[in-house]
Amino acid sequence: MRILMLWSDLPNPYTGACIPAFNLMKYLSQIHEITLLTFQATTKENRYKEDVSKFCASIEVLPLEEPKSMLKLFLFVAMNTLSPQNLLSKNPVLLEYYYSPQMQKKVRNLLATRKFDLIYTDMRMAHYVQEVTLPKVVHELDCMTEMYRQWYDNAQNLAMKLFQGIQYLKIRNYEIKMLQIFDACICLSEYDGRQLKSLCPDIHLVVVPLGVDAEFFKPTSDQEEPLALLFVGDMRHPPNQEAVLYFHSQIYAKVRKDHPGIRLYIVGRNPSNEIQKLALDKSIIVTGYVDDVRPYLARASVVIAPFLSGTGMKIKILEALAMDKPVVSTSVGARGIDVTPNENIILADNPEEFAARVVELLRNETLRRRIACNGRKLVETSYSWKSAADKLNEIFEVCNT
Repeated sequence: MRILMLWSDLPNPYTGACIPAFNLMKYLSQIHEITLLTFQATTKENRYKEDVSKFCASIEVLPLEEPKSMLKLFLFVAMNTLSPQNLLSKNPVLLEYYYSPQMQKKVRNLLATRKFDLIYTDMRMAHYVQEVTLPKVVHELDCMTEMYRQWYDNAQNLAMKLFQGIQYLKIRNYEIKMLQIFDACICLSEYDGRQLKSLCPDIHLVVVPLGVDAEFFKPTSDQEEPLALLFVGDMRHPPNQEAVLYFHSQIYAKVRKDHPGIRLYIVGRNPSNEIQKLALDKSIIVTGYVDDVRPYLARASVVIAPFLSGTGMKIKILEALAMDKPVVSTSVGARGIDVTPNENIILADNPEEFAARVVELLRNETLRRRIACNGRKLVETSYSWKSAADKLNEIFEVCNT
């Protein structure tokens, strides 16, 4: 089958939401001929093109223009958000961010000059193919309407409440409209599926959990650093920044009281000024972009996932489990992963309990090892990319008949 794949960020095996596309493509390319059309956010991602080109018949990458500094980025977002054009637009800010006339032209040219059997896209790119009559499958890595509702609920002041309320209504209308044009929708969890069904009851919905490359992310002989906590995530994604700030403001001091020698590693690209300022505390290390997260996972004593909002699945939790690391998460963070609390993960939903469970793991090496070992077993038995790709292939075959 000849597939046109549209993805909002260049797939690669290292970066957040780009990881599923990379690994699914790796297996799907054994059966199908894939043409990839995608955005590239930074020049640092140039090397990923070589990685992903192994699995594509052809690949075209357009730069995603972003301001060069966090201050310029903030001003750009603020001015764009508050502009009359945006306030009066029916489209959500997210759609404006990922809209490019050049990308729309590329899509039209490809469809006019090449023959494809099916289009496979993430929801952020869905608007580029809304008028195309080919079979189409959309992959919902997040139920965006639910995520925006959570942000509205968590807004701390009236101005932000108003802004998030407007964006929630816009993204809801957009998601409903887009869901109706696809032959199938893939989501990551039963929870997301219920939210999407409430928006579009007639959609052909299939739950396909994420996987993890258990050979790439595996236990190593590298020395673990005593009293090292780790958070991993792209800080451009609001739930990641929210989680870090929540942990720092309400939990970290409680852990540090019991373990004065604690160190917190915050690993991931696009840290805001607010996140970077946390490193004024010498016990906190903010790395920004790293080529490979595995050395930091190997170093960690405990991996934290203190999420207050978000949908989909947190692949960062699967990666930590695969590397034989104990994870402390909120229920929101672990949603969509078939974990068993106190067996292969620790769950804690308030600051006091979260801090207490982190302290408990740091004190008790036997407990750390048991939780970590069981987490690795869970990944090995239940979360493979090949299984996810096989399910995806079945959907493609059904939609193309």
